[in-house]
Amino acid sequence: MNYRRFSALICILLTLGFYTSLSLANSSGPPDSHAANPANYSDCSACHNSFPVNSGLGTIFMVTMPISYTSGGTMPVDISVADPFASRWGFEMTVIDWAFGPAGQFIVVDPIITQLSTNPPTGFDFMKQTSAGTFQGAMAGVAWPILWNAPVGPWPVTFYFAGIAANNDGTPIGDYVYTDSLIVNAASAVYVQLTPTGTTTFNASGGVLNWDITIESWSGLPTDPIDIWVDVTLPNGVVFGPILGPIYGFPMPGIPPPVTITRSRFTNIPPGAPTGNYMMNAYIGVYSPPNNQIRAEDHFAFIKTYPDGGEVTGDLTGFIDSGESFDDWLVTSDAGNHSSSFTLHPCSPNPFNPTTAISYQLSALSFVNLEVYDVNGRKVAELVNGWRDAGAHEVTFDASGLASGIYLYRLEALVASGSGTTPTTVSGKMVLMK
Repeated sequence: MNYRRFSALICILLTLGFYTSLSLANSSGPPDSHAANPANYSDCSACHNSFPVNSGLGTIFMVTMPISYTSGGTMPVDISVADPFASRWGFEMTVIDWAFGPAGQFIVVDPIITQLSTNPPTGFDFMKQTSAGTFQGAMAGVAWPILWNAPVGPWPVTFYFAGIAANNDGTPIGDYVYTDSLIVNAASAVYVQLTPTGTTTFNASGGVLNWDITIESWSGLPTDPIDIWVDVTLPNGVVFGPILGPIYGFPMPGIPPPVTITRSRFTNIPPGAPTGNYMMNAYIGVYSPPNNQIRAEDHFAFIKTYPDGGEVTGDLTGFIDSGESFDDWLVTSDAGNHSSSFTLHPCSPNPFNPTTAISYQLSALSFVNLEVYDVNGRKVAELVNGWRDAGAHEVTFDASGLASGIYLYRLEALVASGSGTTPTTVSGKMVLMK
């Protein structure tokens, strides 16, 4: 064979081999980070670059476009690529949270046509087709079933996906590439999580239940302050409490990033508490019993047993919660005047039966209004309503005619000043146990 002809034949074979290899190299799934996602926004046009992206007559889309996701829930995120002139297909998809980190986890529904490339612990996961999932010869369009476990939280996530609609000629020439993205918000812009940090099983003598509460809120929806409360479902199904809160006016942020706070709490389980299974319940929303509006909730179980055969009295006296406060996050009418004009001290004793002392310190002559409310917002007592001199003051609250439960005391002071009066309002919680 002529040398020149031989060389030309070799070049032709190598060229054909190159294109065939290039065309088939990704038939078992494209390389990671080709879902048109940050930071490089690479897609299938890295190989299939005959036409500009999204210039064909086809499209890539999520079959069921979700409006929102449920925190920690599972939902379908099927992907479809369509083009009237294509007959071989591929795709890649990932999902990213607001901080450009991985969000949730994909679930392979059909391992014959889809596969998952994981990159723990902090890298993105990529869902893509397999070799069989290219559906060679299928005309017009195809779809791949996929499930997604949503993250636990209130923040929005963004799905990025890229697809290839190939002409199945064995080369990357003449193929169209399509890309798109979809932002999905959490169904609730707030999130609460309860985590026991110690034992959840108690014997006849009771004990202390240690637990953490985490509150997270995302900017935007809703923008108004929200309420937080925690109660306990007793073994007989009766709800006891709230043992924490209601905390009125927890602020939603105005801009990202989300606000996240965790507080450690300690609940005393008294010896007389009934035996059986309990449930600790945390809620975020609008506290207005019996018509509470719940936007997020979480629960965990604990148990009280009597292995020694001791008797159950059913006495819940001493079933008290304490621990780290949310006070530094609460909304006040004038936080600057609060520290300089007066101080409201915790009532003592608390819990009490039937009287307790409420004390406060004024830095200047002030008009003081001190009132007590039940958890339904009804005023049950007015303790002070008038001018008080600077200095320490104490007033006794007598709850002889009231039922056991949680009560809120609210102090408003109008501080006399050269420019008029400046109001400041604070409140506290007390527990009446008869």
